[in-house]
Amino acid sequence: MAFSETNGVWSVATAITLPSGGSTGSLSAIACANSTSCYAVGFYIDASGYWQAMVSSGTSGTWSTTKLTLPSGAATASSPSAVAVSIACASATSCYGTGYYTDTSAHSQAMVFSETSGTWSAAAMVTLPFGAGAGSAVNLDSIACASSTSCYAIGYYEDTSGYMQAMVVNETSGTWGAATMVTLPSGANANPSAAAMSIACASSTSCYGVGYYTDTSNNQQAMVFSETSDTWGSATKLTLPSGAKASANASPTSIACTSSTSCSSVGSYTDTSNYQQGMVFSETNGTWGAAAKITPPPGTTTTTYPNVNPEIG
Repeated sequence: MAFSETNGVWSVATAITLPSGGSTGSLSAIACANSTSCYAVGFYIDASGYWQAMVSSGTSGTWSTTKLTLPSGAATASSPSAVAVSIACASATSCYGTGYYTDTSAHSQAMVFSETSGTWSAAAMVTLPFGAGAGSAVNLDSIACASSTSCYAIGYYEDTSGYMQAMVVNETSGTWGAATMVTLPSGANANPSAAAMSIACASSTSCYGVGYYTDTSNNQQAMVFSETSDTWGSATKLTLPSGAKASANASPTSIACTSSTSCSSVGSYTDTSNYQQGMVFSETNGTWGAAAKITPPPGTTTTTYPNVNPEIG
């Protein structure tokens, strides 16, 4: 379903019509280039019970949905397990999306796809970082476009040891390079279980990504990494709020930047009472402060698991 806001008033949700043969589906992300043009991505289950990636286009409140054409080498006779995960639009006529699919060898692959003046291209496979496993579990969780010729996508993959690593891939003028591994903070475990979760770009030369990794004490930590003129620096561990548990299971879920010197990220962590709490990090002029706990709404119980997991966008 889709719903919209005009001058602070939200409309009644509209059902999204699935592609022919679709029985059920889900939308995972949306991007709007202006007040009358939006795109959403996700998946649906076709008449054979296979997962197919889809994109929905909304113009002035009217939505239409199209099945995404997968890369050559995608599974067809068996389930393609294709899902469109994230989307970003630089303008109403230039959008990019990311996701994953299963190839004919039953291996998971990352994909990117694009829209130009209302027409969606066939998806293309993303080349994984050097050292990726052949049967790698992989996904591109988030994409950001500073312009129609400059986008970045982040996610995760499994290496040849079966360890999950964070990755980033760059697009310039329509061409996607090979993905590269995100260099983790010092103290990361040899098996880091790392993933890049969300990315935001203030310009084509200034982006930030957030994610998580496991340290040598097997505790999940939050991290941030940045790009300057197409060069990605090593990730930095983020400081959790006071009262966070040592095994806090820290997970930043999303990030937004209003300029190259002002960004905020939100996520969740576990406190010493074993309650999941929301948190927010802020960046000013390249420096990230310690996270602050997000105060839950009035009436939230403090004696049971609050399960706070915020997002920003």
